[in-house]
Amino acid sequence: MSTRVLLVDDDASLCETLAIGLRRRGKEVTTCTSAEEAQSLVLSDDFDVVVTDLNMRSISGIELCERIVANRPD
Repeated sequence: MSTRVLLVDDDASLCETLAIGLRRRGKEVTTCTSAEEAQSLVLSDDFDVVVTDLNMRSISGIELCERIVANRPD
């Protein structure tokens, strides 16, 4: 079973570059370019790991992680 990664970065080209590298290593990668979209995806789907940019337009990556843990402590 492949590791499911949610990759969050407001720079779409960087996000896709990182996704290509992870996919080459056998990871199943979902990308998004906003924290709000990431929150929605985490509520509707299961991921093994979330990789996020720290400095995004709306909320920080730290705050995104805090919100994810609050809603999905597992």
